[in-house]
Amino acid sequence: MAIHWSQRLVDELALWFVVQHSVSAFKALMLHFGSADKALRAATTTWQSLRLHHAHPKKLQEWQQNPAFATQFEQAIRSLNHVQDHVLALNDLHYPKQLKHIPDPPAFLFVRGNIHQLNQPQIAMVGSRKPSQTGHQIAAQFAHALAQQGFVITSGLAHGIDASAHRGALQAGQGQTIAVMGTGINLCYPSANQALYWQIIESGGAVISELMPNTPARDYHFPKRNRIVSGLSLGVLVVEAALKSGSLITAQNALEQNRQVFAIPGHIYNEQSRGCHQLIREGALLVDDPQQIVDELDLPRRWHHQEQGQEQHHVQNQQTTTLTDNNPAQNDSNALFPDSSIEPVTSMASRAVLSTAPSTLELPAHLQPVYQALDWVGISLDDLVDSSSIDVATLTSHLMEMELLGFAVQQGGLYQRCRQ
Repeated sequence: MAIHWSQRLVDELALWFVVQHSVSAFKALMLHFGSADKALRAATTTWQSLRLHHAHPKKLQEWQQNPAFATQFEQAIRSLNHVQDHVLALNDLHYPKQLKHIPDPPAFLFVRGNIHQLNQPQIAMVGSRKPSQTGHQIAAQFAHALAQQGFVITSGLAHGIDASAHRGALQAGQGQTIAVMGTGINLCYPSANQALYWQIIESGGAVISELMPNTPARDYHFPKRNRIVSGLSLGVLVVEAALKSGSLITAQNALEQNRQVFAIPGHIYNEQSRGCHQLIREGALLVDDPQQIVDELDLPRRWHHQEQGQEQHHVQNQQTTTLTDNNPAQNDSNALFPDSSIEPVTSMASRAVLSTAPSTLELPAHLQPVYQALDWVGISLDDLVDSSSIDVATLTSHLMEMELLGFAVQQGGLYQRCRQ
């Protein structure tokens, strides 16, 4: 699918380039000016009046006065020359649905590879860049098993656990994997994983980034990248991680995005396992078998497939309606004998609530909004009132019921999820 280079897309990408991939600045400018073209032609004083970071008006001035800066943008655009290169705006039909619902989804995703993988059920796997040999083996084995179950494995193409997870997925026959880059998609970092980079693309997976092509690796790119890794996924599995680790940032992002967090325990004297142990103490699910993850995430995966099935039914119904509009007898027959195989369409809101509930438990419908508002770390009653818009008396009653059913627990004045 060739990129359709409309003037609007080019202008918006230019604005994305000028604000250096800042989601908040891009949104503020588009809201104020109504178009990227107007924003790029505005005075720097107008940008300053919007209370943007001081670097943004300086970049605008550079854009307007320094031809070399505009040339960098043009070179970045020309770098999207691979047959499988794509640019997905937030309102694009192919933009991953999971990612749209995080607090700060990227305004653009640059994709090299199969864009259809982005909306498949994904599990993120992260961990140490210097894992033990056992860590390498576990990552590859879990990725292999999960890929065989139909999950796309998402990671960051880094040394260590990331690379082992990608390789494990690729070895699973038809297994697919997605690499989220901390560089532009036309650059492979680290360069030692160049062969793996191309193997992912050629096997039907994808490498993606919110960063413009030609953007080199920078330390501050990777924490931002991690929110995309978790945001794309139904859950995040941490294999090995030290206490001060980027993997824990990804796990924290997952919690904030209401994703499930899994952690594999290790030896108590292994420094690379202490981060996993910390996550388990804070409420992450301890797993020692891939099937445990499959069981936990089976329900949202079923809804994903059900949604696809409903879309197919919708197309079939439209075709049937077209064929039968001029055939009253057939219309009467349809009315008398409806297709009982078509299940009622579940609302997106209901699916969002249900997809976070444990698959092995029956959560009463009236408790689902409260469960949705809880996390694995803990949240105060006041914050729950704000996030759920339920009055204190009703909320307290629901929390008590959830504690009795084993869906929630109160510790230190904070409420958090738990399993029965």
